[in-house]
Amino acid sequence: MKEILDRYKIKGILPYENRIFFIQHFYPYVFFSPYCNGKNILEIGVGHGFGSFHLSSYAKRVVALDMDWASIVNLRQYIDRDNVGNVSCVNANGISLPFKDASFDAILLCQVIEHIPEEFLLKFVGELKRVLKTGGNCLIVTLNIEHNIKKSVLYEKWYQHHKEFRADELRKLLSPVFPAVKIYGLNKKWYHCFILRLKRWGFDKWLPARLNFVKKFYENISCADYGIVNLPSRHSVDLYGMCSKGGICG
Repeated sequence: MKEILDRYKIKGILPYENRIFFIQHFYPYVFFSPYCNGKNILEIGVGHGFGSFHLSSYAKRVVALDMDWASIVNLRQYIDRDNVGNVSCVNANGISLPFKDASFDAILLCQVIEHIPEEFLLKFVGELKRVLKTGGNCLIVTLNIEHNIKKSVLYEKWYQHHKEFRADELRKLLSPVFPAVKIYGLNKKWYHCFILRLKRWGFDKWLPARLNFVKKFYENISCADYGIVNLPSRHSVDLYGMCSKGGICG
């Protein structure tokens, strides 16, 4: 896995400089890759750029849209480094997409929808449907607010977030627009949960370096330590809203 992740380093540094956070943000692209083979793909919200770069290995063409020019610059680092020829960058606002109807076979947006002002959410989702081809899939990934809120802690959402979703709320937003919607959850696997419990008990601080399997787990954590579940719960780190414009999701 180390060699695979090295591909996504820029100047020797993995995006976010936090392996766990990177893996959770990278997983949607691994999950969605099979839907991109030979297809025209739109990603909205480029972020660090590694997602569009990853999809370029599968897709016929990737259009990467972001209103923040810094995100486009991030993606250009991958494009220029590896001489990628099937990715084009668009600096625009996603609420009114600058594309013709039915332009894309698949659409992906990760950790974007929570940044859309609530009064524009329905219009935004409608734009996704408009530019998606009939039978195409759109994957919307967002944090699971039910997982983030802890009973003993006063939760305060990040200042750049407008609406954070529970699974039923995400379904309620998407279902009136798309004819087929499935909501999945991204969960830690049982061994991952076990290691996390040991870490909270302080085992990573007590164990000697050569026997510190807790620390080694987090140093080598990968997508294999997470899985998709059909019924999201408070244990789900993120929500995956898979939408289809005609046909069946997935």
